Amino acid sequence: MAIRDQLGTLDPNDPAFRDFYFTWGKVAGIEAVMRGVSTDAPDMGPSLAGWASADPAAASTWLRKLDLSDPAYDPLTKGRGLTEPNLRAYLAHDLVNSLAATNPSAALALAASLAADGHGVPGLIESIAHQVSKNQGWDAAARWAAGQSDAAGNVPFQRPDGQTGMETARGAALRTVAQEMAQSDPLRAANWALANTNPTENPWVFRDIAIPWAGKSPTEAIGWLESLGDSPGRNEGMSAAYASWASKDDVAASQSLVNMPPSTARDYAINGFVTPLAGRDPEAARIWVGQIQDPGLRAAATGLVLKSP
Repeated sequence: MAIRDQLGTLDPNDPAFRDFYFTWGKVAGIEAVMRGVSTDAPDMGPSLAGWASADPAAASTWLRKLDLSDPAYDPLTKGRGLTEPNLRAYLAHDLVNSLAATNPSAALALAASLAADGHGVPGLIESIAHQVSKNQGWDAAARWAAGQSDAAGNVPFQRPDGQTGMETARGAALRTVAQEMAQSDPLRAANWALANTNPTENPWVFRDIAIPWAGKSPTEAIGWLESLGDSPGRNEGMSAAYASWASKDDVAASQSLVNMPPSTARDYAINGFVTPLAGRDPEAARIWVGQIQDPGLRAAATGLVLKSP
């Protein structure tokens, strides 16, 4: 406590701040975490991470059962106006990152259990994959992701339209690794993804490969997407690829669309194409949206264009 008093004015971005609270949490557990309730500094997260490094089961159980209606948390909820989702997300990221450094499977199980409890936090699986890659390399991360079970449960995912959807924990792990792999070697990422899942079960994996690939070689990326057949992965990938292409060269992207016969794939391609176009030329975007045959997709794309200035 004497040391903590001396840290009163320490910048939370200073590594010494996190080091101290992590160590204190490791030693004092819940006592260190609860001390953070009455402070203005963001010390609960690193304290919880330290506790998890010493007793992961106890720290995980506490987070899952966190109830901010308890008067003990009044300084947070009434004094600082924190909401339970915001606090839980902040703490969950610190706890999951701490667990992932030594036990990725336990970290993934916690992320899935939070979602099962109705307290899922987007981005946790991505954090685990990055930790595995950082500590063991991307080959190990690829093996870890591919080795996850579909029975691990579902986790929340921030969809391209800004809404929160759900995907399997395994799918989230595959998506994160594939996306990172695609930054340097999209063909390898594509082959690896096809060897470990399919574009119907995990469409977001294929979408996230298409984005960096289309940024480098849009025609190659689109050719690969077309080879996937009529599937959610192809459709979401087409939308993402044409959005990426149009943001850099909308003339070439539009010519590609002109040469594409009417199809579901073309509808999704136009849907992506108008995303960057709407901000630069809303009138042209409206004309393109009118060519989308699917009523639901056309309505969604129309809404996007109408929001543009």
